[in-house]
Amino acid sequence: MACDLRRTPEGRLPDARARRSLARHGPAAGAVPVGARPRHPGDRRPHFGAGSPGPLWAALFPGQLPASPLDFEIDPDPFTIDGSPVVPIEVGHSDTGDISVLHVPELGLVVAGDVVCNNVHLYLADAADGGAAAWRDALDRVAALHPRHVVAGHKDATRPDDPADIDETRRYLDEAMRILESSGTRFEFFTRMVERFPGRVNPTTTWLSSLRLRPTQDVAAS
Repeated sequence: MACDLRRTPEGRLPDARARRSLARHGPAAGAVPVGARPRHPGDRRPHFGAGSPGPLWAALFPGQLPASPLDFEIDPDPFTIDGSPVVPIEVGHSDTGDISVLHVPELGLVVAGDVVCNNVHLYLADAADGGAAAWRDALDRVAALHPRHVVAGHKDATRPDDPADIDETRRYLDEAMRILESSGTRFEFFTRMVERFPGRVNPTTTWLSSLRLRPTQDVAAS
């Protein structure tokens, strides 16, 4: 079974829906349950709170989310699609923890999941407390594969699957951390990021990031 995550975290909504499917098919899908994993210090994973979906997500995805967290580990050994070996590679932390990518060496292809974004605003809720540095490490691991094609997990559908998006994602992270350090309020961070990257898709993600990075009430910077 093709899956862009070796270990699925309980805090990500698309992963949660995939995990429910894995729970139904179990070992036949090549997935086995595993215990809780240590998290990156900056990993907040806010969506599931004490272990069940919040009301917003339950309303957006009725009947599609598991009632409680389930962790799975996908067999890391290569498998084949149309005769081409596909290699799952664990890369660590990006916008959440326990992220893997799929590498197809014959095609020079990496399915990069949440590690690379293609002209889409990054979700930065975990970027503080070392999260951005860990994301850069994950980007380095993808770049070290020397791919000719990189399929981003979040992308502008009008753009090609260009490996240049690895560096573009890194540049966005660097700018976001610089702007975060010098922004006094969540609104200032959001405004400056949207102005800095006006052509990127889904600025709502930037606002959600600002709520996590600046969780206290907005006040004028002193």
